[in-house]
Amino acid sequence: MLFSQQRITPQWGDLAAAFLPQPTSALHRLVELPFHYWTGSGREALRLVLSHCRVEKEVSRIGVPTFTCQVVLDAVRRSGCVPVFYDCGVVADPADIIRVLPRVDALLITYNFGFVPEMDVIAAACKRRDVILIEDCAQALGARWNNQLVGGFGSYAVYSFGLSKNIGFCGGLIASKEKMILPRMPPLPLRHVREAVVRTIVSPFFFSSLFYDLFKPLLRDELSRKQEPLTYGYSSYARRVVLHQWRRYDRILALRRRNAILFKEKLISSVPLLRGNVHDGALYVVLLENDRAAVQRHLEKRGVEFGVMRTFRCFERGNPKASRAEQEHLTLALYRPKREVERIISILNEYYGGR
Repeated sequence: MLFSQQRITPQWGDLAAAFLPQPTSALHRLVELPFHYWTGSGREALRLVLSHCRVEKEVSRIGVPTFTCQVVLDAVRRSGCVPVFYDCGVVADPADIIRVLPRVDALLITYNFGFVPEMDVIAAACKRRDVILIEDCAQALGARWNNQLVGGFGSYAVYSFGLSKNIGFCGGLIASKEKMILPRMPPLPLRHVREAVVRTIVSPFFFSSLFYDLFKPLLRDELSRKQEPLTYGYSSYARRVVLHQWRRYDRILALRRRNAILFKEKLISSVPLLRGNVHDGALYVVLLENDRAAVQRHLEKRGVEFGVMRTFRCFERGNPKASRAEQEHLTLALYRPKREVERIISILNEYYGGR
């Protein structure tokens, strides 16, 4: 079985190296804003930014994409801000954002599945309206628009290092244009770090085709369960695991982008592929399929699993782009060997070519 889920990026060597100090200088290659604050999770990073803006900038109403991960809306509500939804598919359309700007104090952009919208247009519109721009880069570390890194268009950016993200383990990061005064928080409990260590150690077996069928029910339960708020500060050990992976992230990102290009170049036109730009985060390849269940069943018979992101939802009915994205998206992780990608492309072309 060629499974849909993200192979995790940490290796056993990262766990060992994290007992030693790791330099933070490499952060600036991918994180443009100058002030950095580590947190216990990406969702807590977002909550802290929004709480800061509510108190320091008198932000009360924030533009939120109608389709994104549930933890984003949870963070908005826990911050005390009021969400004002704008219609959004997997990728935001500047026209939908421009319509919501007169009604909000701040705008949140989420780079769903690593795809980047027209950020130069969006950033310029926010500047004209004096709306604070916050970028959720949880799935888009290293992505660019017009050769500018995401996370550098707005006043704040948040990053996540959960196991399924661009760099996986645990924890999060805030990047800010200006210094922030954040409340002191208890460190991330040891059990969360311990769980991430165990998952890193067993992942070569978990993601082996020999054992995947045994572990698949456990994975399904994990992806479906309600996510904890994780309102904690950072773990020094987890931060060092992330920083050690940072050294080879260029190679990880290049592999994903090479695979994304293969899908775009070699899939026939009848495959409903969501096509981004060459500098996206390239975390997943995405199909938008109105007969999703039938496609999943057929592909699984051929040994290819395309998944549904159950935590990604349409938050408000009456938004057609968000509803379509929730009901039609199918995803497959791009962090995999070239031979797997070529086999998947062959199976997709055969299926869609014969429909």
